[in-house]
Amino acid sequence: TGAVSKTTTYYDPSRFQIGDAVVKNIEEDGGPGTKSIADILQLSLNTGAVYLLKQMGGGGDINEKGRKTWYDYMTNHYHFGKATGVEQGFEADGYIPDPVKGYGLAIQYANTSFGQGMTATPLQMAAALGATVNGGTYYRPRLIDKTVDNDGTEYPKRPEVLKTGVVKPETSQTLREMMEYTLTKNKYAINRAGFKMGGKTGTAQVIKPGGGYYDDRFNGMFVGYIGVDAPKYVIVVRVNEPKIAGYAGSKAAAPLFSDVTQMIMDNYSLTTQ
Repeated sequence: TGAVSKTTTYYDPSRFQIGDAVVKNIEEDGGPGTKSIADILQLSLNTGAVYLLKQMGGGGDINEKGRKTWYDYMTNHYHFGKATGVEQGFEADGYIPDPVKGYGLAIQYANTSFGQGMTATPLQMAAALGATVNGGTYYRPRLIDKTVDNDGTEYPKRPEVLKTGVVKPETSQTLREMMEYTLTKNKYAINRAGFKMGGKTGTAQVIKPGGGYYDDRFNGMFVGYIGVDAPKYVIVVRVNEPKIAGYAGSKAAAPLFSDVTQMIMDNYSLTTQ
């Protein structure tokens, strides 16, 4: 939306009081202080994501304009909250809260800014990330490469574009740079000369039946890509309630992402096409 740029800095208080709820960061966030947009990704700043949501509404509180803008991006740009149409039955739609109806909208949307209070499938996340890092084109995910008739005639399935302009090309380039910085700075994967990769962790509290979150149960995700001059593969890893110490995204999901990228670099030719 142009509300911030890659050079924007802001004062991060490390916690926000929103109604009766508190949004705060992990202990390793460095505490209150001036932060950059790249810091939001690299340090997983929940408060930084809330700051971005506030800028969508004009820079004040979490208001209707900001909620509607973020809702539009989630549903109409990234296609969250609706089935992708992949060739498989019983696909989940996911859930995105309404931006104007209901109660506690400020905290609901604060939560969605850093990935809670909503649901999305790993396939939806992969498709959205692909559109974000490829310059802004959303392709319908597919499982089938081609069909073959009884006489051997092959019918390749062509990529189906569902939306262009998901993000601006320059925004896509900036986010790739920030995701590459995040991956390298946090040492989430072993990179090699000639390859480019970027990624982001996600550690989410498990929701309780009836509402609220468990304090000691987490799901971990890692979303990322690998390529040479341009992204070639998008990889999404999800680990449900891993039984290892540390944050589920960085300690459980990220090592699996690293293993997959090493396999790709060892066995597949990566090109710009």
